Amino acid sequence: MASNAAAYDTLPSLDSARLAAFALGCAERGSGIFLALAGQEEADRLSSLLERAWLAAAGEGDDAEIADIVEEFEARAEASSDGTDSLDAAYFLLHAEYLSVLALAIQIQPSSELGEETGEMLENLLHIIDQRLSGVRSVTVAAGEPTPTGPLQQIEHAAQDRTLRALAELPGSDRLTPEFLTELRASFVPQRDEIASATALLFSEP
Repeated sequence: MASNAAAYDTLPSLDSARLAAFALGCAERGSGIFLALAGQEEADRLSSLLERAWLAAAGEGDDAEIADIVEEFEARAEASSDGTDSLDAAYFLLHAEYLSVLALAIQIQPSSELGEETGEMLENLLHIIDQRLSGVRSVTVAAGEPTPTGPLQQIEHAAQDRTLRALAELPGSDRLTPEFLTELRASFVPQRDEIASATALLFSEP
């Protein structure tokens, strides 16, 4: 899988607010997965978790509560990891939730590593969807070369690049206002919906 290395290489230069915005973008687009797969009650819970991450970025978060959420999720994920197959809906739901948890975690522990982990996690999920929807055709590549990116992963690369450009266009001293975050979040809806449609299609197949 060819990841968006050029984008991830820029993350160490971002301040904490912009790192959080990058991770939030990945989580927002990745929410298409749980919107496609979760029942109403679970979708509401996961949507609330993602909403909490956006509110935290706007200055409405509590560090202690965020730490508790991250700790609880990590314990639950560790307990379920042995029995979760990457071909199961449960695997996708767990990792879609993890994207939101990472978008929270990066706000109390800002690091480019967490930003990259968030991006690569979403890329990996989209890579699996791309492969399975294409019938996992055999692709010959040179030794040491990554496999080509599929359409969803290409969409994600483009979205990450647009996010970084939007963040770079803000003056360095400007904090991310609620208005900016609202506009940024809205810009991810088309990609989120496309991911949701592809996920629904994948899991509707016999």
